[in-house]
Amino acid sequence: MLHSPACLRCPHSRSLSQCSPPLHKVIDSLVAAKESAGRRRVYTNGLKHFLIPFAKGREAASIASITTEDVDAWICQGRTQWSRATRFSRVSTLFSFAKRRGWIRENPCSRLDRISIEHVPPYIFSPDQCETLMQYVQQSEPDSMAWFVVCLFSGVRPHEADKLTWDSIKGDKIVIDAAASKVRRRRIVGMKPNAKSWLAFAHSIGSRLPLPHATRRKSVRRVRDALKLKAWPVDVLRHTCASYWIADVRDVARVALELGNSPSVLLRHYMELVSHEDAAKFWQIYPKHEHR
Repeated sequence: MLHSPACLRCPHSRSLSQCSPPLHKVIDSLVAAKESAGRRRVYTNGLKHFLIPFAKGREAASIASITTEDVDAWICQGRTQWSRATRFSRVSTLFSFAKRRGWIRENPCSRLDRISIEHVPPYIFSPDQCETLMQYVQQSEPDSMAWFVVCLFSGVRPHEADKLTWDSIKGDKIVIDAAASKVRRRRIVGMKPNAKSWLAFAHSIGSRLPLPHATRRKSVRRVRDALKLKAWPVDVLRHTCASYWIADVRDVARVALELGNSPSVLLRHYMELVSHEDAAKFWQIYPKHEHR
């Protein structure tokens, strides 16, 4: 275990840069502390993903020797405002942790201006894109079909869908346990008729739940290529479902409850994003074998 340096307690001791722990050990301690505090693995892995590149080439340097200029230079390497804002947040978390442990006197991020982000409506798929996506999945990704169905037609978060089993499907509802939920509360999501039909078909052909993460990643890449996308938009399946769901039922509170969001989030991001006509097309996407 790392301890607070004596130089914070004694004005005659060595400088902080000489006795504070090296950067790589502080990162390890931060991640371990977050895991002990019960943070999700997806969060701690993401934290480490950002901090290891920050430490590259200076892993053995004292945490107290890292300057505001060092931090600023690394943040500015981000290609977009979003990536720079994320870098700022992750590095600030690291130095705030080090300050609480007594390894530094000041968080160098406190001298930097916070990065402003312009919030734009999320990217969603058109009904035609969704039709193409599900046709491709039906023909080429049968193992992954159930995962795509619960994300696209029921708005389940990707990491929540990763933990679903077939026992999670109860009639026309999907039960998301607290252990899988982002907000750590059990949630029940109702299924529209097409979602129920797709899941029944997926079960009949042996589609996998839970779906191994490596299989999911490969399937998403192939679906991305089938849709001729350069990149897979973040949470696009959930955003697509939420947008068409609100346009269909016009009941923000109900949809928010099903999706595990607050009504204010849905109003800010999804209201009026798509037409009622497009929503009707979306909810009429069924497996090709289905005759309604």
